[in-house]
Amino acid sequence: MDLITSHSQPGRSVSSMVKDGKEEDHDEEKASMFYVHAVSMIQGELAERRSFLQCFRGYATPEQLFEIWKVQIKNKATKEQASDFMKTWLEEYIQGDLNNKRIRETLGLLESKSFSNPNEIKLLLLKTNQEECSNGAGLQRTKSLGIGLPLDLRRGTDFMDVPSREIAKALTQSEFQIFSRIKTSDILAKIEWNKTGGNAENVTAMIARFNQISFWVTTTVVSCQDRKAQVEYLEKFLKVARECDRLNNFNGLMEIMSGLNHFTVQRMHQLWGDLSAKYKKYFDEYEEMLSTANNFKNYNEQLATRTLPTLPHFGLFMRDFVALKEGNNKYHSNGDINGSLMQMMGDRFEAIRIYQRHPYKLNVSSSAVQLVAAPHFIADEDILYKMSFRCEPTETDDPPSPFISPAMPRRASMESSDSTGSQESTTSVESTSSSRSYRLSQMHNILSTLRSSAKKSPRGDDHRDSWT
Repeated sequence: MDLITSHSQPGRSVSSMVKDGKEEDHDEEKASMFYVHAVSMIQGELAERRSFLQCFRGYATPEQLFEIWKVQIKNKATKEQASDFMKTWLEEYIQGDLNNKRIRETLGLLESKSFSNPNEIKLLLLKTNQEECSNGAGLQRTKSLGIGLPLDLRRGTDFMDVPSREIAKALTQSEFQIFSRIKTSDILAKIEWNKTGGNAENVTAMIARFNQISFWVTTTVVSCQDRKAQVEYLEKFLKVARECDRLNNFNGLMEIMSGLNHFTVQRMHQLWGDLSAKYKKYFDEYEEMLSTANNFKNYNEQLATRTLPTLPHFGLFMRDFVALKEGNNKYHSNGDINGSLMQMMGDRFEAIRIYQRHPYKLNVSSSAVQLVAAPHFIADEDILYKMSFRCEPTETDDPPSPFISPAMPRRASMESSDSTGSQESTTSVESTSSSRSYRLSQMHNILSTLRSSAKKSPRGDDHRDSWT
């Protein structure tokens, strides 16, 4: 015993040292498996490389991958493949992957070897260097939620005075700006995939915007004490939802429906009873389209048929990423890296990137921009319920707690879309369920449609003038 303790570190037990030793061996084994997988990806096909480059940070750091790449670029047998891999890495680049030292080292290696595409890679390296130097500028833009209006211009615009089409265009344009800035690293940081952490500010901004607009819809309806005006507000939001649908803005459509489905709006049966048949039909149509049944089957089918540009409901992408991370192991039982998991995540990243590459170009009125820049909303559930109760009291004298009835409709915020609690969100690589098979086939159909889709006019001749 004395011999053992004399060689041990003070304050550490033998069992803890043994445990640490096993963990070190396990880490070395994982590093070895990553090396093997990385080499196969460097020499692999383009689609495989892209999926790998989007997800490798869950297994290793960019510095570790760069060291593996250097070995391959110096090898005559693999230098061309390694050159192509670096080109793909730079095209899929995430800020921070290559610091100035690694960029200079890459340029030096390219100068010392003969390659088929050195100038193309050098141009990408120069672009990467510029992005590194301007680090942080994009995050400052995100904080303005893509609108950037001075505070003194965000007042005095009445919701009912602005055409529904203009409101939908303003929502679409401003939210696509946020969506277009979301990078792979933002999503991976949000789901805590990366070994080295990261910044998820763009994803957080998208989530905050979704909840802001949803609560704005709810607040506008329940804060009005005049029943006729309240019905007009309800109809107005359904008109805006209709225009979002025509613009292929599913994110905005989901925001509005989420706000109207808040339990403080849904409990007002007299209000819904006063709604005309036309607008009840609108509401029922979008309820069915955005239903969670069969893993959002109706929504996915609609999404696959739309032309670009399109703004998908971002919350469902996040739900998929969380489900993939939580429902699957990064490594197989034999220690190999789970390549199927990487591929499935890569498919979703590719879909997002295709949508991002086809931006909206809408001419939006200043009044609509001002309206959606900073809408008034209340996020306190108790206050919203009291306001709803004043609009339409129940038979009891005092308003009951809004959290007593389990049957009371709940608001479907984007944060709840990230949850993996629903059985429908299961996306296990090893699962053979029909839900998973359907979900994968739907993603394949959407990707196939996106890859072959060119920019076209939106549905309906009466909306062509809104696209430039």
